[in-house]
Amino acid sequence: MTSIGEKIRELRRQRGMTQSSLGQGIVSASMMSQIESGRTRPSYTLLKSIANKLDVPVEYFLNDLEDHFATSARLQLAEFWFLTQQYEKVFGVLNDMPIPEPPGADYFLYRFLLARLYRTRGDYDAAVETLEELREYGLRTLDERILFSVMKESGYVEAEMSNPMGAEHEWKMALETGKKLSSARTFSMIHYNAELAEVCLQLSRLLARSEKHDEAQSYLIQAKEFSAGHASYLEIAQALAKEGLASLEEDAGKSRSLIDAAVHLIHFTSFVEQHILVKTQLNTLVGEGTKTLDDPWDAAAKATTLLHPARFIQGEIQRIEQLLLARQASVALQRIGRCYDIIEDYRKEDGQFLNGDAYELIDLKLAEAQAALQLDDSEYALTILLQLLEDEAIQQHKQQELRACRLLLKAADNLADSARFQEIEQRVRHVLLTAP
Repeated sequence: MTSIGEKIRELRRQRGMTQSSLGQGIVSASMMSQIESGRTRPSYTLLKSIANKLDVPVEYFLNDLEDHFATSARLQLAEFWFLTQQYEKVFGVLNDMPIPEPPGADYFLYRFLLARLYRTRGDYDAAVETLEELREYGLRTLDERILFSVMKESGYVEAEMSNPMGAEHEWKMALETGKKLSSARTFSMIHYNAELAEVCLQLSRLLARSEKHDEAQSYLIQAKEFSAGHASYLEIAQALAKEGLASLEEDAGKSRSLIDAAVHLIHFTSFVEQHILVKTQLNTLVGEGTKTLDDPWDAAAKATTLLHPARFIQGEIQRIEQLLLARQASVALQRIGRCYDIIEDYRKEDGQFLNGDAYELIDLKLAEAQAALQLDDSEYALTILLQLLEDEAIQQHKQQELRACRLLLKAADNLADSARFQEIEQRVRHVLLTAP
């Protein structure tokens, strides 16, 4: 098995570093020589400092290589299942693998995946407990990457627990920490810019709900700045390659990783393009008017949005809310209907679509009820809102439940039936009594 010293020497040479430059601020060049030759075994603290400078996890040197890569592969597989919203498979992977012990990247990734899974299941107490454990770990190890991830995820937990102030606090701290990371040459700028754009979008959406529109707009502008130049797969691949080239002299390992990602993105995007081209040519052969094949432009749209179609819906909801503020209820209803059609189309292809994003579906229903009220159709608004309040999903989102109650009372103002009004009033009182 390759020794720790041999691994250090191999990584150092890959990164074009001398023993003196690697040891600078840590140990002397002669001591580094003894470590690489195996004459001296470094302490854990020293090994961690060397690992940080080589930009690898410390367990790379401690674990048996096969065990290390097997664990990392399982965790990456679990991350894949999580990103594709196949949460039971994530639990299956995590339950079947040994639990990584701290310290190390594997320990963090394992616990962080658990925290996110707890959130998807509505087990917020477990999510908070796990995230606070990781926050303490990040503070103890002075790892701002861990702290950024914890703050960002904690914002989602607080938002889903109907604590907008807590969510705002976490996301603003994440934004501040992430900006430091994106400017550090040791980390991938494009990766953190994508993360920061997401945080800014969430802050904008959160503040808009609290009617802090000017501040919400400022975060939306920041999101645009972070995502500038990344409007297509080609632009993202070019940015990855450019960053990889800039890192070549300082960090050959990081450079190789970024350029690999750029090449793979181009290869797989080309594969999707070939699929769409085949469909286009088949449509030409079959003839216009047939419904046996998808429109190639529809195929292109689905190919690029199926992973997170909910993000498109979120953007539409923001546009719908702007229309309602301008009292353009009829136009808003047309967009709402369009969203429902899109959701139905995707559900035919993927039954899990939006299963984990009930928030957006609730928002659409609330917007539909508000539009109905603007059009003086109180009965329709009442029907939507009463059905919505019976849905278990909205009971997990107290802020939306309270908004539904406000709309319900407004709709009930026009009721001539006093008994029905009292029934609605009683329903609203029950919600208010159970609100945090």
